[in-house]
Amino acid sequence: MQTETPTKKYINHVQLLMSKSKKNLVKCAECDKVCKEAHLYCLKIKTKDESIMWESKYTVGCTHVDWDGEEWCSNCVTIADQKILCSGCGKLDWGTPKFTDNPLKYMWVDGSESSI
Repeated sequence: MQTETPTKKYINHVQLLMSKSKKNLVKCAECDKVCKEAHLYCLKIKTKDESIMWESKYTVGCTHVDWDGEEWCSNCVTIADQKILCSGCGKLDWGTPKFTDNPLKYMWVDGSESSI
């Protein structure tokens, strides 16, 4: 008798933006890294007096309360170019966007987008 293996259902970027859960099943659109407890880390890029500034906000908070040996939470993901990206592919260094060679358009909590 053959049994079927259930397929994983990853949520998309719109569902992640609207989610009120700290535990979402997502896959990075670039490297295919799977995050079983993903939560959204949003960025807004602004310029003021020729300086680049940024603001960040979690939509529901981070589950990285108990340190697990990781320097940065491995379940924090962002949305850029309307794709879910892990922090590495999202060009984030401890939550700070990398400012050089970064063409990404990050999504803010209201769905608006901004870039460096």
